[in-house]
Amino acid sequence: MKYKRLLLIPAVVSLGASLLTGCGSSVDYEFTVWTFSNEMSKMVKKYYAGHNVNVVPKNSVTQVQTDFEAYLKAGKELPDVLCLEAAVVAEYRKKEDKDNPLMPLEDIADLSDMYSYTKEVVTTPDNHLIGLSWQATPGGFFYRSDIASKIGITTVDQMEGYLSSWSSFLELADLCKTNRLMVLSSITDLIKAFLSDRTKPWVEGNILNMQSVMFGGGEEDYNCFDVVRKLQQSNYTNQTTERQSSYWNDMKQDLVLGFFMSSWGLNFDLMPHAGSTAGKWKMCKSPTNYFKGGTWLAVPKGAPHADAAKKFIKYVTTDKEFLKNRCLETGDFMNSLTVMGELKDTDLSKSEFGIFLGGQSDHIKKLYEVAQSINGNLISPADAIIDGAFQSACADFALAGYDGSGVDPFNSEEIEQARNSFKSNFIVQVKKSYPNLVPKDE
Repeated sequence: MKYKRLLLIPAVVSLGASLLTGCGSSVDYEFTVWTFSNEMSKMVKKYYAGHNVNVVPKNSVTQVQTDFEAYLKAGKELPDVLCLEAAVVAEYRKKEDKDNPLMPLEDIADLSDMYSYTKEVVTTPDNHLIGLSWQATPGGFFYRSDIASKIGITTVDQMEGYLSSWSSFLELADLCKTNRLMVLSSITDLIKAFLSDRTKPWVEGNILNMQSVMFGGGEEDYNCFDVVRKLQQSNYTNQTTERQSSYWNDMKQDLVLGFFMSSWGLNFDLMPHAGSTAGKWKMCKSPTNYFKGGTWLAVPKGAPHADAAKKFIKYVTTDKEFLKNRCLETGDFMNSLTVMGELKDTDLSKSEFGIFLGGQSDHIKKLYEVAQSINGNLISPADAIIDGAFQSACADFALAGYDGSGVDPFNSEEIEQARNSFKSNFIVQVKKSYPNLVPKDE
C-alpha cells in the first residue's frame, strides 16, 4: 500500500493560534538566525509565525562558525542566533565569559528539566551556559521489518536480541549474508555507536585518549576496528559511503536490513529517503546506548536583537507545549525530562512517524531509556576532526588486504601489523590539526 502523509493525532491537529505565533503573541520581533539545515526554517514557519525572523541558510555548520568569526574580526553586524553542532559549541565552551564571543543563556528560564548532557556540552569554566538545545539525540537501530521477516525475525524483541551485543550483531550479519542480504549499507555506519562505548573523550588537556574499545588490544570482547574489519572482509555490507547517494538509495531498496541512526535521523534522514518502503520500518536499541549530533542555539555578544533572540530560544527549548507537539509531529526526541517522561508511555502508533514505523508504539520509550545513560563528558572540541580521522583509519584497516573472497586473507600477525600501522596513521592525521596532543593507550 502506498504510504500517505497523514494528519497527526489530535494534540497536533488542534494547534491553536497561540502556539503557531509562538508564546501567544503576534509581536513582530525581528532577528536573524544562521543555520546549516532546512530544519530551522520549517520550525520557525510552523511554530513561530507572526515574528519577523530572517533565517539565513549556510552550507554547513563549519560555514556558520567561519562566517561568524569573520564577521567578528571585520566588525560587521552579527546574526542574533547561531545554530551550532556539539563539537563547535564545545570549542567555545573552553572560554571564560570575558573571552567568550557568545552570551551566557542560563538566566533565560528554569533549565532544570533539560537533559544534563545537553548543558554539560555548553558549560564554560566559569559555569555559564553559552548555548541551549531543544533536542536530545539518543540513537538506535532502524531496520526494515519486511526484510527481517525473510530471515525469520518477526518482532522487535527478536531483533533487539540480535542487537544486544556485538557478538550477536555479527551473527545477524552472517544470517543476512546467508540469505543474500546485507546487514548495513556502509561499514562505518556503526562507528557512531562505538563512540559512546568510550569512557573518556578523545582529548583531555594535552592527552589524546587511544582507548582499546576503539582500536583493539584491550580486554573487550569486541572493539570498533575489528568489528568494522569483520563487516568488510566478510562482505556483510553494501560498501557504500555514509550520507552519499548510494547510502540514501539503500534506504528504499530491498537489499540492506538497517541503519544506525540517532533520534533526529528518523525525520531528517530516513523518512525523506525511504520512498515506497515507508511503513515497513521498525526501531530497536543497539549494542550500546549511544548518541550522535544535535543542534545548540547560541547568541553572539553584540547581536543587534539579543532580547528577541533570547525569547525565541526560551520558547523552542523550554516551552513544554511546543516541545510536546514537535515530538508528536516529527518523532524527534526533545530536551525535556518531563515531556519525554509523559510521552514515553503514549501510544504513538498513529502519528506520522508511528505509521512510518509500521505502527510501532514504543520507539520513543526505547529512546527514552537510551537517553538516561548519555554521557556528555565524551564530547570534546576536537571531535569533528578526530572522529573523521578515526573513521578513515578504521575504514583503511578494514580494507587492508581485502580481496572480495569473503574470508580475511591476513593471518593474526598481519592483522596486528595493519592495526598498528593505521593506528599510527590516525595519530599523524590528528596531529596535523593538534600537534601538541600526546597519544595515550588505554
